[in-house]
Amino acid sequence: MALSEVVGSVSVMTSPPGSLAVDFAVVAARVVSDAQCLARLASVGAWADVSLASAADLTVALVKAADLVSAVALDGVGVVHASGALPGGHVSTSRWLQVSTGMSGGSAGARLARSRALRDGYGRTRLAWLAGEISEDMVRTITMGVPAALRRVNVAESTAVTAAIEAQLVPFARDATIAAVRRKLDRLRVALDPDGTDERTLAAYDDQSLTLSPVGDGYEVRGYLSKESAAALATCLDRTVDGWYRTGSLTPEQASLAGDDLVATGRRRMRRGHLNALALAELCGRLLDAGGLGTRHQQRPHVTITVDAQDYRTGVGGELEIPGLGVEPVTAATLDRILCDAEVTTVLTAPMPRPDTPGSNPGANSVAHDDEIGTRVAGWLHEPAREVLYVGRTRRTAPPRLRKALTIRDRHCQFPHCAVRAERCHAHHVTHWEHGGGTDLSNMVLLCHGHHHLVHEGHWQITRTPGTRAGQPGHWALDPPRRRP
Repeated sequence: MALSEVVGSVSVMTSPPGSLAVDFAVVAARVVSDAQCLARLASVGAWADVSLASAADLTVALVKAADLVSAVALDGVGVVHASGALPGGHVSTSRWLQVSTGMSGGSAGARLARSRALRDGYGRTRLAWLAGEISEDMVRTITMGVPAALRRVNVAESTAVTAAIEAQLVPFARDATIAAVRRKLDRLRVALDPDGTDERTLAAYDDQSLTLSPVGDGYEVRGYLSKESAAALATCLDRTVDGWYRTGSLTPEQASLAGDDLVATGRRRMRRGHLNALALAELCGRLLDAGGLGTRHQQRPHVTITVDAQDYRTGVGGELEIPGLGVEPVTAATLDRILCDAEVTTVLTAPMPRPDTPGSNPGANSVAHDDEIGTRVAGWLHEPAREVLYVGRTRRTAPPRLRKALTIRDRHCQFPHCAVRAERCHAHHVTHWEHGGGTDLSNMVLLCHGHHHLVHEGHWQITRTPGTRAGQPGHWALDPPRRRP
């Protein structure tokens, strides 16, 4: 039924003109008509002719007006539900809402539950919402948070306790944020149910978990932490990431998110998850480098990649060992990046005969492929058993003295405009160590983790600028890879 028809039916069936019912229907019709008019104006570009300051003020006013209309509409849901006479022969208020307004079942059910709660036990909250003193989100916080806080309260006392809490909470909510109200409710829950809180705290400690699952070319981390564990982790991550901003040790991409304007602030928040992941990896790297995890079999824990020399020459790559999860293949480019600044243990082996062809030498009998892809396929299929003949001593590709010299010379990542400090950088071989490049100061350059990836997996090229010396600005030129024709 159209609103004009509703107004007509109200004027006929109820008290004379000027009554609350007629006035209510007339105003409701006007609101709907004005809303439709606003929507039409917006659809034809009316916002473009409104100044920015006016647009902001109008937007706030419209949001608040929409919230008031929602309060009245939800009040109406309660009236219709309590009447027991649903329009159109419906037997369910939720179903009536879905059919009449296009709501989902979840939204209809939530609105019905909230309307009943407001009418049955949260009168102060309902009136404050209708007066425009609190928002719908605040109403949701109160009507859901109070019952959660009273979970262990005796049912016979819950009505009186709810009224007492609402009498204090609603005045506070008028000038408070939703986060502040939630904190109040959390404290109330602890105060009313200390034993239950202790039980849940103990259960949270026992239920803690952290798992890594392979997803695409990376791993997804899922977990559940107790409050104390989450606080410790969040403190470490925040301290690390905030330190990058504070000291200016940022890549150009990260630095662009460090401005004070609202847009930069929003973008920085969106990137916080990415920065947290980088911070966690860096913290683990520091712990491994410092030897803080002790030893196992007289060896410090470390990240291990295994590569066969023949596989490396054919471009097959190697295997990254992930404790408890097996191994993952990595490309030759990734190997080159990791080997730039890593300890290398040489293990001399000899191929053993294949079980199906006694006495054969898999390397000698391999089919030669001129085509690069064919060679890699052959290398991928070729996984012979190996007999270990000799294990060499571990050696550092960038020894401490060289690392100090690099820090003094480069001071930070040498990628253009990058300010990541030396302690967060890798020592990169310009001419790869595996390709004959020496572990010499003239052949090494500091690159941060992200730009080290860009050089290896991104195939950026590093060249020297003639007439300059290493350490001078502009000595290293970095260029993106050439596109294949």
